[in-house]
Amino acid sequence: MLFFLPTLLWTALAMDHSALDGVLAAKVQGNSVRYSALAAERVSLTAYLGAIAKADLTSMTAPEKKAFWINAYNATTLEVVASEWPITSILSLDGGKVFDTRKFWLGRELISLNGVENQRLRPLGDPRIHAALVCAAKGCPPLRKAAFTAAGLEGELDDAAGAWAKTTAVILETGEQKVHLSRIFEWYGEDFVPRYGGLHDIPGVEGTQEAALNFVAAFSDPDTAAWIHAGGYTVDYARYNWTLNGN
Repeated sequence: MLFFLPTLLWTALAMDHSALDGVLAAKVQGNSVRYSALAAERVSLTAYLGAIAKADLTSMTAPEKKAFWINAYNATTLEVVASEWPITSILSLDGGKVFDTRKFWLGRELISLNGVENQRLRPLGDPRIHAALVCAAKGCPPLRKAAFTAAGLEGELDDAAGAWAKTTAVILETGEQKVHLSRIFEWYGEDFVPRYGGLHDIPGVEGTQEAALNFVAAFSDPDTAAWIHAGGYTVDYARYNWTLNGN
């Protein structure tokens, strides 16, 4: 059984997230996850989760820790859905409180998914994490087909932010002069202010909404960014789609 491999091997696997790559490459198609296939074949994902459960973070660098926690969150979310398959929304579990009620051994500590996000990742001060964490819903950012790595983390997070900006981060109704932001920018709006709050003064928009739109513009094509920076539109938050991001 894989769970009885030596601790040294587990630690090596935890720091080399390529074990997750095969799972993501096989089960992620476009913006969708093949949960039915994952539920039928969970050996690789289970082994990866066993590895990160025993991983020792004390010797990891800051980029290694950030990549670890992002991958741990995404892999654990996949496991939650696969273990409960079939479901139509992750919020159908535990009365909608699954992100708090269930705790998992990750990096030798027992922690919930919200604990990973709020206690381990958000304090790092990098709002791009919100483009990288995928909560198994259609309203989430797209899930990458590969794990995040310490060596390539900056470029990978930029790519994730760009993919999010093009999909679920915002709906621009240019003809109607309306903007509908993802609820993620409402729930975690303050995370975007330090880096993006004062980046551009957008007429008619202020506070966390301006920071959110500056973030989207920073990872959009030039024409879209110019339209966002010009202002003159109304801004609200779109209804979050908690329908499962796959089948």
